[in-house]
Formats: sequence, C-alpha cells, structure tokens
Amino acid sequence: RKLPGGTMHGARVRRQRGSAAVQALLLCSLCATTNAHPNLLPGLRRLGLGTADNFVPALKQLGAGTADFLPALKQLGLGTADTVLPALKQLGIGISHTFRLRGGDDASAKGPSGIWDKAERKGVSGAQFAILDHVLPDGWNASGYKRRSQAQTRFVVNCSDVDRETTTVFVEGSWGVDSSNLLENLRVPLTSTEETSPLWIGEANLKPGVFVFNYIMIKTEGNKTVITKEECAPREIEIFPSANARAIMLATDLDGTVVGDKESCEAFFRVWNDEYRPKGCKLVYNTGRPFDSAMRLINKGEVERPAVLVCSEGTQVFWFEEGQDKPVLDVEWQQKLNGTWDYENLVNLTAELYATHKANISNYVALAHTYGQPMIVLAVSCRETTETIVEALMSEGRALRGLQFDLIQSSSGHEWFVLVVPAGAGK
Repeated sequence: RKLPGGTMHGARVRRQRGSAAVQALLLCSLCATTNAHPNLLPGLRRLGLGTADNFVPALKQLGAGTADFLPALKQLGLGTADTVLPALKQLGIGISHTFRLRGGDDASAKGPSGIWDKAERKGVSGAQFAILDHVLPDGWNASGYKRRSQAQTRFVVNCSDVDRETTTVFVEGSWGVDSSNLLENLRVPLTSTEETSPLWIGEANLKPGVFVFNYIMIKTEGNKTVITKEECAPREIEIFPSANARAIMLATDLDGTVVGDKESCEAFFRVWNDEYRPKGCKLVYNTGRPFDSAMRLINKGEVERPAVLVCSEGTQVFWFEEGQDKPVLDVEWQQKLNGTWDYENLVNLTAELYATHKANISNYVALAHTYGQPMIVLAVSCRETTETIVEALMSEGRALRGLQFDLIQSSSGHEWFVLVVPAGAGK
C-alpha cells in the first residue's frame, strides 16, 4: 500500500527462511518508511526485522551485500542520513552493480522511446558445463526435458554393481535444430575413472539446438557384445544459442510492479518492444501468483507474453516457446524441488494439523499429489490459528522430526495462507 511520500509497505514476508538479498531489501525499504508510518517499527519488531538498536545485527544475520549498494539506495530514496545509512555504512552492504530503468517521458532518457542506463553482463571464469545427472539402473526410462545455455555438456550416470572390465556405457542420439528435424547422429562414450566410484562420465560439445538421446549399457562376452540395458523412452536436452552481447534478462514481479498502473505499464512495454526485444533481451515474470492467475493477466493483455514465467512462489517455471500457444512446464525444476524434501512425512504432519484445526481451515491441498507441484497449502480463516500452525511446523516438523522445508505466509485480507515448500524454493 502506498504511504505518504510514495513508498510502499505491506509486502508479503517470508519469516522463516528465504533469499537474504530479498529480505535485506525489504528491511531497508521498510526502515526507510518509518517517518511516514508510525506503526511500522512495532510491525518490524514483531517480524524480528530489527529496530534502531538491533538493525545492524539483523542485517548481519541476513548476510547481505557489498559496499556499492549505498549509491543505489540513495538513488532509490531508501534511507535517511541519520538512520539507515549509518547502519549500512557500518556493514558495507550491497550488490556489485546496479542499473536503473528509464523510458517513456523521462527527460533524461535517450533515443526515440527512452533507453536504460548502461548494464554490465558479468562473465564467470573457468570451465562451465551443462551437467546431466542420471541414476542407473534405477533411473532408466525416467525421461525428461532439460534446457541449458552451455554448449559443453557433461553426462554423468551412476552405474553400480557392474563389471568395469566387460561393461561399456555410452549416450547415443541425434541432434537437430528441433526435435522434429534431427540431422546428425552422435555417440558419447562414458568412462569410469575410479574403481571406488559408481559414476561414469562423458563430455560432448553440442551445437545450439535439440539433442534427443538414450543411455545404453553393453557387455562384452568373449567375441560377442550384448546390450544389457537400453532406455525405451528418449531424453531431450535443448542447448540455447549464445546471447547477443547487448542482450539482458529482466526479471520482474507482477503485482505493484508492472500491474497496477496502466499508463506506466503501457510505457514500459513500449520501451521494451522498441528498444530491447529486438536485441534479444528476455523478459521473465517472477510472481507468487499461481499459474492460472498469472496466465489470466497475460491472456487478458494486461501484461505481455514473457520468455519465462516463474510462479507459485517459485515452485513452478513455465517456458514460452516461439511459435507455441501454450507455455511449457519446466519438469526438471519441479523434479529437482520434489527430490529435496520428505514430502510424504510433511503431508502426514500437515494432515494432522488440519485435523486438529479443521474448524478454522477453509482449504487444505497437497499439490504434489494432484499436479506434481511441490507445495502444500493451508488456507486459514483465523490469524491466531495461522501462528499456531507455523509454530507446530517449526517445532514438530523441523526440531523433532528433522524435516527440511521452507514456510511462506501470505494474506488476502480475509484469509491467511501457510505454504509449505521445499527448502530453496521461492521467487
């Protein structure tokens, strides 16, 4: 909600765990509004986000930043000379570089529709691999689609209990510009370098396009070679071409950012389409909204079609492929998240809490059972019950049962939501 002076508060807050950078930014922006709203400091105290005395320790706990962040804060008006900035200077918090968006009627903008300030793309030194990890033989036929930006691809499989002297493992498949136009056959041999390790590793330099392949295991018996294992379901990996040197990726929230001010939204997309989309820049929506809700905004034309949609608090990723009407679910991300938590035991615990507090819970859904989505949702009609459920999840789930998960809390104004997600999930 807007406060006098144009600042914002009322953002949804993840209390238990989350991105340190996001929490630090939220903390800084909240503290910057203390003069505008008298109830803000008590709210910060309830959230454990610091006061004048413990602001610095709270930031240290979040582990945020480097020294170059101060100029960005000053530009954004996040802080005053006598409160926030001394604490930030004491910590030297921040990020490596920033850029500001300009466009529309900005007097300082350049070009026909406005451009952004210079943005630098930071390279990473050292060998970069697209690593494909699979487990054999239990993982046979577990097909999936993977996307990578690295041409140099490392295939890694786990082949335990095999005779290394007589066994050969390799990847065999076809490459093409897309899966319907496969042009070249390719075989990648995998080798096992350590007798104590079950891993077999092979590398290939793949061109941009799609590689459709299977893992194959053969065994040599005298003069005869026998296929002992071959996948019946093909796997696919898409290698993206190198980005344009002038291209950037812009990731943005939806609500309160590109949704909520029609005139500004239209100005942004005018700048984006005129200046940046032609350079190969990619737009990513990163929202807590569920998929159906985000797609309604896109289908109604309130926001334009992105390259990628990160939704449902980061538990789902959808790709908008060129020439395809419907977005494609990133199954790899969903599988990766589902492999990081003890879902069945968490369902048992949340089901127990639902049974205990059923009178105040309007909805309870374990989404992985129905959609494969790694999220358990408890919709609660009473705030006190929400706090009781959160405390029970933390004490019983984490402390006593040793379960690993993150909690996200949000509110619609009349209903409170407790979202249980794998550790590390989040937008």
